[in-house]
Amino acid sequence: SGGVLIADFHNHRVVRWEEGATRGEVIAGGNGCGSGPHQLRSPSSMALDQEGSLLIADSRNNRIVRWQPGSSMGQVVAGEGSPEFPEQLNLPEGIAVDLSGTFFIADTRNHRIVRYAPGDADAEPCAGGAGRGSGFGQLDWPTRVAV
Repeated sequence: SGGVLIADFHNHRVVRWEEGATRGEVIAGGNGCGSGPHQLRSPSSMALDQEGSLLIADSRNNRIVRWQPGSSMGQVVAGEGSPEFPEQLNLPEGIAVDLSGTFFIADTRNHRIVRYAPGDADAEPCAGGAGRGSGFGQLDWPTRVAV
């Protein structure tokens, strides 16, 4: 519905700012820092999926949240556990969605890019993941991804 979407990292919200407006409108989060379904903790990146929902890299909650238009809360779609486990996200900072609805996440502290296809419950590593470094097969704190 137009405007610029802004991941307002330290205010723990996503804001839409229409051209010519003097103030933005909170469209996700904005209920203080936290991990509840109506809260975000340092959102860093977002992408729109095929249904027009916003996928948010909720970085310090180690999760990806889908926020449907007009909703007052989001749904966790990736990263529902402790970042200490290798199958979980650890500081996801970037997200992109391809034409099939598959989304790709820069899983920053795990030094990898992971892929979630529609209907998948688990991430599939698709780049990096062999530890932090500069060798072939390694990444060092990836923060953004594009498809």
